[in-house]
Amino acid sequence: MLLVASLIGCARSIAEHASAEVDRQHGEPAVTVRVAPAEVRTLEQTVEALGQCEARVGKLAMLTPVIEGHVHAILVEQGASVKAGQPIVELDPKLPMADLAEKRATSEGARASLEFLLSLPRSEEQDISKLAIEQARVALERAQSQFEHLKPLAERNEVSQQQLFDAQKAVEQARLQQESAEAQYRLSMSGPRPEAADEAKARILIAERAVETSQARLDFHTLRAPIDGVLQDLTCHPGQTIAAGTSVGQIVDSGQLYVLAWLPVGSARLVRVGQQAKVASGAATASGLPVASNAGNEPLVLPAEVVFIGQVADPQTGNLPIRFLVDNRDAHLAVGQTVSISIMVGEELHVLCVPTAAIFDLGEGPLLNVVRDGKSVELHPQLGNANGGWTAVSNTDLKAGEPVVVEGGYNLKPDTLLKVEGAQHVDEPKDAS
Repeated sequence: MLLVASLIGCARSIAEHASAEVDRQHGEPAVTVRVAPAEVRTLEQTVEALGQCEARVGKLAMLTPVIEGHVHAILVEQGASVKAGQPIVELDPKLPMADLAEKRATSEGARASLEFLLSLPRSEEQDISKLAIEQARVALERAQSQFEHLKPLAERNEVSQQQLFDAQKAVEQARLQQESAEAQYRLSMSGPRPEAADEAKARILIAERAVETSQARLDFHTLRAPIDGVLQDLTCHPGQTIAAGTSVGQIVDSGQLYVLAWLPVGSARLVRVGQQAKVASGAATASGLPVASNAGNEPLVLPAEVVFIGQVADPQTGNLPIRFLVDNRDAHLAVGQTVSISIMVGEELHVLCVPTAAIFDLGEGPLLNVVRDGKSVELHPQLGNANGGWTAVSNTDLKAGEPVVVEGGYNLKPDTLLKVEGAQHVDEPKDAS
């Protein structure tokens, strides 16, 4: 820093002394100019581009109904922060609620039918079956007694064979009635057939699916936030009928943003995934210039990182897409905003530089004027990289510390008498030797 200060002071002193001496000797009017010394600096090699801010994938969502409906209520104010799944707009739910109630009643009826099918007879019904069995048993005993009484009489021919035959058949009939009553009781206690139970269960399943469908249809009448974010806009109003597929709102999470820029293939090949970059709002360059402003209007730089380099060039421009990730938690940038990008791809050490303001072009290539012996000397440098208000120059006899004209030197003729009004300091050098 002391070296730079001494160079600036020396250049100013030499230039002012020389111009004053020339004025005294020749009495000719001198052109008043401002100068700054050439410096040896470390110059960052950067790639500059314009880009546009985009929401990250999954961080921008539209609020769209899947059915037509009548807006019943707005549940969230525009600009409010919302959570995923939070209700925002409610459509009139009367019809789907009635349909859901009907489907639930059908489902409950199917379950009741299955429960009735699987249940055993009540105790009173079981008692009736047991009494029928007992009645059949008594009838069998009575028929058997009569048959046993007629057998000796038939042997003595006191009754006919027909009477004995009828008594025997009465015993068999009473036995069959008893067996039938016992079988009926066992059947009532064994439960339904498996096929009947399966059919009843299938009816329940169908009814439950109908309830789920009706519930889903009712849920469609509530528009919910698909993601966490901020409700940017809401275009529907209570009482309005909106059609299916109509976008009525937008939710965005801008905590992190992508910036999409397009670079020529040659410049894009210098960029690598993971490289750091700087983002500036508007058309200003990001290298050393303000990106945004805080409350005190001080420069504020937003860092970015290269996360994607495209491999397919735009057919019209031939440029490649480059995507940058920017931390935007303080909401300095907005989706859709145009910004400028500066990516540092390398450094040039110890190069001779002049302020960019000292270089101009009159149609024959770049020119700069240096003050030597109080007169302007025109140089035709070869330009190198430019960054932070400085440009690398070569192929001239310019030396570090020589004053170059940064103001008032446009269209000067060689050997024009100059009056140095003051040395201009561009900014602090990053490296000098």
